[in-house]
Amino acid sequence: MKRLYYNGPIITMDPAGGPGRAALNAKRAITEKNWTKTLPEALLTENGHILAVGSMQDLRGLAAPEVEMVDLAGHTLMPAFIDSHSHFAAAANSFLQCDVSGAKSFAELKERLSAFAAELPEGQWVRAQGYDQNLLAEGRHPDKQLLDAACPAHPVMLVHQSAHMGVFNTRALHRLGAESASGYLEEKDFLALQAKVPMPALTEMTAAFLKAQRWYASQGIATVQEGMFVGQLCPFYQALLASDQLKLDVVAYLDPHTASEVRAKFPQADQVYDGHFKIGGYKIFLDGSPQGRTAWLREPYEGRLPGEPQGYAGYPALAEEELEAALQKSAEDAMPLLAHCNGDAACLQLIDAVERVKEVYPELPDSVMIHAQLLPAEEMPRMKALGIIPSFFIGHVYYWGEAHVKNLGLSRAEKLSPLRSAAEAGLAFTLHQDTPVTAPNMLESIWCAAVRQTAEGRVLGPEECISVYEALEAVTLHAAAQYGEQAEKGSLTPGRRADMVIVDQNPLQVAAQDIRNVKVLATIKDGQPIYEA
Repeated sequence: MKRLYYNGPIITMDPAGGPGRAALNAKRAITEKNWTKTLPEALLTENGHILAVGSMQDLRGLAAPEVEMVDLAGHTLMPAFIDSHSHFAAAANSFLQCDVSGAKSFAELKERLSAFAAELPEGQWVRAQGYDQNLLAEGRHPDKQLLDAACPAHPVMLVHQSAHMGVFNTRALHRLGAESASGYLEEKDFLALQAKVPMPALTEMTAAFLKAQRWYASQGIATVQEGMFVGQLCPFYQALLASDQLKLDVVAYLDPHTASEVRAKFPQADQVYDGHFKIGGYKIFLDGSPQGRTAWLREPYEGRLPGEPQGYAGYPALAEEELEAALQKSAEDAMPLLAHCNGDAACLQLIDAVERVKEVYPELPDSVMIHAQLLPAEEMPRMKALGIIPSFFIGHVYYWGEAHVKNLGLSRAEKLSPLRSAAEAGLAFTLHQDTPVTAPNMLESIWCAAVRQTAEGRVLGPEECISVYEALEAVTLHAAAQYGEQAEKGSLTPGRRADMVIVDQNPLQVAAQDIRNVKVLATIKDGQPIYEA
């Protein structure tokens, strides 16, 4: 079946340049009012791929004899967005958990947890997520005593918004054979205990996956990431593949320590898609989160919280030899490596290690620096030379901008997610939301990149703003390249897959401040609609 899309702006994101490049001024902002007149009039798809882009007259001839005409009605057609880092299973699991995001006090946390637990049988796990101590009136993490009072008949796991720390109540600690005076754990200790919490039932989790799939598709996303695939997820993905229920492409990244076991269970998906699922590489953590004060910094955090030593600057998650071993495995297995780095010390640890390992393994696949919140601008030329791709969690500026000002000081906070510096260094960076940490809202990320406004209205580091066009490149062209799929995705050019999104307004002609109000009307995957508003 051929489909001919017409009667609306078509933004191709042509990797060769395209009309958008000619309309960029020194700050790379679109300035030509009549720019859309240079856009293609129509786009033709066939068998899941883009057949041609051009004038209606030329494409009508190619479309004959049978074609489905798709009237855009003035709406804009673009490449589908590509998620460069999130946690698809965790997003699914969030539909089965108590959402406490936005809670302003311990009393509100207790109320929400109690109400959720009241709907469950006695003794069943209460999984909750989304608290942020920066928003709580008490200004600190809750403890197991609070969770005990909220849910006396249930084991409870309460996960921080960053997903790098959390609290277990007394029942939960007993069930898991663990001890903690407060119930609060962070980073390795938290993640190790979290992994022991029983997963939901197969039927529940499969249904939740389908909800998560629709959630991503409703945001114009056609390729998603499983940012840390652990062994417990194998049965769920096996069920999804057996029932052919995946419509989005899912790229999974494995813990290097357990990778061989997982790869053996999905032999047809090892670096190639099998039923919309493939194993794309490995994932490691080098530090924590700046809003949780566990990111590893070169200079200490502002202030000093109870329990923190003098000059506290966070801490590394991996020793040098562990990091080098992961990079060596990446090279030997020809598997790309994603490395979580938030603080500048963690960013430098990765850059230095890649440089050392590349001397021995010159064919080391490109690494991806996930989050890169405090990446030093002076290190960007070295990153480019080493093939390290930064993927920025730009939403930090909006969601935690003021918390970062408090924890880091204004000067450092203004350098969060240094997108302009990266663009000027020639780095092909990407943008992500780390879902379920924040919603998979690409248009909001584009808005954050162009405006850099905190939730309180402060413009934080205006010199690091980029244009809407550059932000679109980050979530289409550059994201496709991050996955090594630039020949298949990221632009609406002949031969590429027909992964597309229709939005109600042309984002290149909307004021930057209004970008996040643009609505996704439809998402098309391999030429087939998978979401319609």
